[in-house]
Amino acid sequence: EPEPLTTARFEFKGRFKQQTNLEANLLEIIKNIGVTKEITMKAASEILPTLLSLPTTLHETIFNPHATSHELLVLISALSLFWTLIFQILHKTLTPYIQRQSWLKEAMGREYDRVGVLMCRALSVNWTRDRYIEIMVRDWPKMQGIYLQHFVGGALCLPAVLGWGDEGRAASLACLGVLSEMAWELSDMADIFITRSMTSDGK
Repeated sequence: EPEPLTTARFEFKGRFKQQTNLEANLLEIIKNIGVTKEITMKAASEILPTLLSLPTTLHETIFNPHATSHELLVLISALSLFWTLIFQILHKTLTPYIQRQSWLKEAMGREYDRVGVLMCRALSVNWTRDRYIEIMVRDWPKMQGIYLQHFVGGALCLPAVLGWGDEGRAASLACLGVLSEMAWELSDMADIFITRSMTSDGK
């Protein structure tokens, strides 16, 4: 059997080695954190000015008759994010209220009796009356967002249609209305794709 002193020496060396490895790992982690922090700060210093100047950039793009395809794509992307945010706000705001309204459920039931059942059959959707009411009530806030979006898109075209103000700016606003419609269609396509592919009853 090894002598007690020898055993203690081996235990001390083992603990010292473990401590050394731990310190090395900690130093590596701290180093990585420092590098990550440096990269993050550098990225933030480059991205933040761009984000702060984005409203001005979008405004210039809207009224620039020679805007490039890249600038228009950035504008459409910003509008798509804007409408996505608006729809989420409407959903969070209106859903608690509308779930308590019996009149809407009654209206959706009458709609199902008149045309909903025929629509479900035409689309090969096996929805019962209760399921139809549930989905229509759930999507009611989204429908209000769709009405709002179409109203804004149409209103932006009014100056050009009615000849109000400067012709160039009126034409730019009409183009903005068209781009707003395109942006919403893109966000709606993304919403439909997510619903169809990632929810239990999406198909």
